[in-house]
Amino acid sequence: MERTGYVLLHRSLGLYVGRSPALSYWSKLNGAGRIAVATFPTEAKARWHVDLWEGGWPEDHDSVGLSLHPVVVDLPDGWASLAALKAAGLEEHLGELAHQGWRAAPGQC
Repeated sequence: MERTGYVLLHRSLGLYVGRSPALSYWSKLNGAGRIAVATFPTEAKARWHVDLWEGGWPEDHDSVGLSLHPVVVDLPDGWASLAALKAAGLEEHLGELAHQGWRAAPGQC
């Protein structure tokens, strides 16, 4: 069964890939070597995550370039593959994720 989730997109940083305890990963910043991005089951959950980990959901999110986009969740545990992101029209935002040479080890060409 196909499920829809939401991905975060920042105008400068690209797609939100995920987070470790001390660092956020975006497709245009620290995204090398990753093959999928985290999705959120609802827009409210995505906003809550940004509130908790990224300093708050901005009231004027359009002016800071933060938006949510629906995608098909095609990998286990709520992840969207590069193919799902391309199908959702987000290919131009793949950044470092689009470079297959960086897949061996994170950040290694």
